[in-house]
Amino acid sequence: MVRKCNSSVMTLLAMVFVAHASVAHANLFDMIKGPAKPVEVTDSSDKAANFKEAFKPEGLLAKDPAPVETASKKVVIAGFQMEFATEQKAVTKNAGSGAGLASSTEKIYYLKGVKDEQFQAIADKSYAAFVEQLKKLGYEVLPPTVLLETGYKEKFAKVNQPPVHRERGVAGEILFGDLSKIGEDKDEKGQEDNASVIATAKDTSPDVYSKFMPEFGPGFKSADALQANIIQLRLKVNFARFDGVRFYWSSGYEDKPQNGISIRGTGMQVFAPGNKMATYSLAKTVILPNRVAEKGTPVAASTGQTTKRASGGLFKALAGLATGDVIAATSGAVGAAHSTMASDDIEMTAGADYEAVVGKDVSLFLNMMTEALPK
Repeated sequence: MVRKCNSSVMTLLAMVFVAHASVAHANLFDMIKGPAKPVEVTDSSDKAANFKEAFKPEGLLAKDPAPVETASKKVVIAGFQMEFATEQKAVTKNAGSGAGLASSTEKIYYLKGVKDEQFQAIADKSYAAFVEQLKKLGYEVLPPTVLLETGYKEKFAKVNQPPVHRERGVAGEILFGDLSKIGEDKDEKGQEDNASVIATAKDTSPDVYSKFMPEFGPGFKSADALQANIIQLRLKVNFARFDGVRFYWSSGYEDKPQNGISIRGTGMQVFAPGNKMATYSLAKTVILPNRVAEKGTPVAASTGQTTKRASGGLFKALAGLATGDVIAATSGAVGAAHSTMASDDIEMTAGADYEAVVGKDVSLFLNMMTEALPK
């Protein structure tokens, strides 16, 4: 029994190592050529084509996303969570003769003028819009309360909590990652991520979506018990027109306030009767039609910010070397090198129509997500 358990643990660790190795390779490639081209979604664009492009990973062996294999026309949404970026950090390689990774500029974009109540309202209205979209496809949408009679009961003890403020990630987590939190939606190894506010739709669970190994949960048995498809959905909403992985962003999208859906923390998991499951992880940034502000207002970076960026870059370099993470070491060195060149930060103040504008864009994205369910 012990030998079998140890073998399973070693297999699990091997899978995690391979995943991290592939991420490191992808990040190095991104630093050289820039991240994948975003998918621009509009009211008139082909949502099926957009879905295929947005959720298909890059690579020769990548497969097109396919609808869930299910005959059930019943759906229950176990979790509907939205993470709203309140700051976005851009690292851009400067152009010009001889410009390299060390010749870079860092900016931090801040979202101002939005209250927690507005984030919660958007999450609730987006959930309602998604329910209506599913009904139009012919699905019967069951209330989340039916899950109280299943293995989800414990997870539903946390429903209807207020929005949670997530501060920018602590650099020390690069060295001392907490493996007990592997199921949380955090960047690989807990690297630094942007500040945000997380809101979960009323009556749905805030912690059912798992970035890693979603099969270790109550989804399969609950789907069979209810003979319904169980959806766990999470999306991260950006307010500036750029996105990326780790510490490097491609040039070309700076200084353009525009709504988008981030590849970091966006995905949907569907459990279907018959021990079936489909996972959809956003592979390319989605740019949406509207914006929360016409333009950003430059705010000079303080001496303290500049010093913090320099020390943060150095720490990442040391942490990367200490853990054997070449990408973290490289990006840390770059951070220390370009921090003294940091230009003004940018503040974007949301308008009075923030809820309507973001809600409309998110609804457009969710309508595209319905392509994951058979007609």
